[in-house]
This record gives sequence, structure tokens and C-alpha cells, in this order.
Amino acid sequence: MKNIYLLLAAFCLTLSTAHAQWSTAPLPSGGRYFLAGATAGSTAIFAGGIGMMSIPPNVFDSYNNANGIWSSGS
Repeated sequence: MKNIYLLLAAFCLTLSTAHAQWSTAPLPSGGRYFLAGATAGSTAIFAGGIGMMSIPPNVFDSYNNANGIWSSGS
């Protein structure tokens, strides 16, 4: 019986996730695969990954949702 309540709680928490919108816009520093991302407030940061020649670039891209501006650095 306890497992049913845990399953129901997990199901309800899964349904309450945030809505997101995918974009096909390229990152300012170029395309990468397997990059990591994190958010803090209205800023999303994307870093690492594998570049077009399988070399991990030491760059990051950040997007500020409050003003819609992309920035990048190393």
C-alpha cells in the first residue's frame, strides 16, 4: 500500500514540471554536442561539450531571459 502512495506522489511531481520551449537557434560560440546546462534566476548557462572535431572547447554561453541577450566567454 505504501508503494502505491509513493508511485502516486512521484507521478504527481512529474506532472508539475516547468513548461519549456525548444529553439533551433545556434549558440554564439558554435555548435556542440553533450554540453551541460544550468540555470540561476533568469540566466541559463551552457558549457563544455564536444565540438565539431571532437575537441572539448573551453567556452560557455549564457542566455539572460529577462532581456533576451546571449553572451559567451572562455
